[in-house]
Amino acid sequence: MYIFWHTIILAVVNAWLLYKRDCKALKMSSKETMNRRQFQAQLASSLILVNATLQTPKRGRPSSGKGSPATQTVTSGSPLNAQKRPSKRCAHLPLDVRNDLVAHFPRKTGRGRCRHCNKGYTNTQCRKCDVRLCFTDDRDCFWDFHHQ
Repeated sequence: MYIFWHTIILAVVNAWLLYKRDCKALKMSSKETMNRRQFQAQLASSLILVNATLQTPKRGRPSSGKGSPATQTVTSGSPLNAQKRPSKRCAHLPLDVRNDLVAHFPRKTGRGRCRHCNKGYTNTQCRKCDVRLCFTDDRDCFWDFHHQ
């Protein structure tokens, strides 16, 4: 088991050394380059998300058996004690997973705003990223989003 972990750590450190060499070749500042721990964390999250679809939080009113929010505000005595609406969050993919060109296939879904251009409504969504993107004759945001 030790040999396996040693080989994994050796591969990660070698990848980090190559990353540092490439950063020097591209003349990136030392603030822009990741240290080994940041690189290792980014590598781990990228490897975890390679074949996974990203789940965004559910939208809409949360279902609970305790009653409607209107009755909760009446029983609590003050509308200030009512639960706040959760803020709208969207999960962001790391750029290397977004640009890996593996299993990014369009599918037809319900209409929603395009994440890339935010101009119009589209019914095309990426299966892996779970993001709505334009895929029309005028705009090809699907291609642009995955090749930035």
